[in-house]
This record gives sequence, structure tokens and C-alpha cells, in this order.
Amino acid sequence: MIRTPQLWTKFYENLAFLFYSLTYCDRDITDKEVEAVKGLVQEAWLDFEPSLDEYGYDAAYQIQAVFDWLFDSRPTASSAFKRFSSFVDDHPSFIDQKLAEAIFSSANKIVSAYGHRNKIELGYLYLLQDVLKESYKSNKKPSNGKVS
Repeated sequence: MIRTPQLWTKFYENLAFLFYSLTYCDRDITDKEVEAVKGLVQEAWLDFEPSLDEYGYDAAYQIQAVFDWLFDSRPTASSAFKRFSSFVDDHPSFIDQKLAEAIFSSANKIVSAYGHRNKIELGYLYLLQDVLKESYKSNKKPSNGKVS
């Protein structure tokens, strides 16, 4: 799959939905979780790849912009997680091992930002692990479609 700047922008928008779902799954978004998301954009995602959005800014800034919008509009954590999961399902070859590891590492840092992970957050991490594993597994299929 060719990862176009437009597809990277869509990915980052959907990654914001994932990050929001992790911060809101216990129905309490803490300042530490918000700061963790902002920090991850700066530390992990701006340098991950060089795509620019339609306005000429690093496409990874979409994470922060969409996260802020979600924070204000407050959809359910479940619907936000489903949005990210749907993106992964719709673009199964987009997520390779390196990207899956970066996503999961970021997710783990977000849920650990408050100092501990609760059962609901752990449940979301397990769901995320399954989504990423399925996507990554689909990338390993031989080109003839047969599973070895």
C-alpha cells in the first residue's frame, strides 16, 4: 500500500479518536492525560514521517486538533474507539509492525499518565492490541492469499 500524505492525515485524525477513547473510557479526562497526548504529538508523532496536511503543516498536528475537538464535543469512548478500529479495518495494510508498536506505546503512555491504569483502560488496551494484531497479521499473508 502506498501511504499518501492524505492517508497519513486520515490516519492521524483517527489516531486522535483512539487517544480520546483512552482518556475518556473511564469518563474522566485528567489534565495529565491531556498533557500526555500533547507530549506524544511532539515527541513521537511529528518526526514519525514527513507528511504535510492540506495547509502545509505536519500532518501529525491533526492528532491534537481532532483531540481538542473531541474533548469539546465529548462523544462516547466506545464510539471513538470504533472509529479508529474502522480505519484500521478499512486500511489493513497501512499498519506495519513499526507503526503498530508506536501506536501501542503511545496508548500505554496515555493510560499510564495519571499514575496507574484502571480496569477499563486495561480493557481498551487489550482491545487495541487485538485490532493491531489482526491488522498486522493480515499484512503477513502471502501474496497468493494463502495462509501458511
